Amino acid sequence: MEDEWWKGTGQTDLNESVPKSVKIPTSTKNTLEGGVNPISQTFSTDVWGDVGRDQSSGLANIGWFLVGIIGMPVVLFSISLALPSPDYNWSSFDSDTYEDIGEIRIDGEVLNLYSLNTQPAFEYAHDDYDYWQVNVDSPNWYGEMSSDEPSYCCLFDENEEYTWFEPAFVYFFSDEFEGTTVLWSFDQDRMLIATEAEVDYLFLSHYGEDYGSEILPILTCLMWPLVAVGGIVWGFMTKRRAFAYGIISFVGIAIAGAFLLFMLFASMF
Repeated sequence: MEDEWWKGTGQTDLNESVPKSVKIPTSTKNTLEGGVNPISQTFSTDVWGDVGRDQSSGLANIGWFLVGIIGMPVVLFSISLALPSPDYNWSSFDSDTYEDIGEIRIDGEVLNLYSLNTQPAFEYAHDDYDYWQVNVDSPNWYGEMSSDEPSYCCLFDENEEYTWFEPAFVYFFSDEFEGTTVLWSFDQDRMLIATEAEVDYLFLSHYGEDYGSEILPILTCLMWPLVAVGGIVWGFMTKRRAFAYGIISFVGIAIAGAFLLFMLFASMF
């Protein structure tokens, strides 16, 4: 028995420590199922030269803010300058060449009659404008009529040779002549003045202006608020709030500047 010591429990322990063989069938109906746990890794891109999200977002916000407060106004201002301006047609002239041509009876009143030289066909051309104004100055009074305030019509002289008008506005330089009669009329290329008081000079000035198309100026004025409001709405809707805040800042600065300018001019008077 002692010669067979190796057949004892030692042999059994040795066999147990060796993995047992497993037979895997060539075909099986069993299917292995399960998931694979992902390997969690944390990377930092700042160390290797990539701009971090916070820093990139900050730079983008600054850029959009500058576009709103500077870029947009510069573009709108450039467009406003590039648009063609309305074509205004205007004319003006002065005359102090006059003569005393006697007296005339108008509405039963005898008045001094003077003639002022004007442009050819002034009778028909003086009001051939969208806006016109005729001023006559004398030592005793100043008279004015315009397309906004035409003369009051009508009186006729005893021969019914001319149609006479009362100026829309007359300012008398002294109480002595306050309320005296001042009448005007046109005769081809001259202007006739009938007045109670004698005058030693007369000065006539005329200004006429035709308005150009007002469409482009109106569109230019509307463009600024429409683009500003649209830019603010677009900025908030697309999460570009810095752009919207830039426009709001520009509008605030413009309003404050206009108010300060108004106060400055108001303080000068």
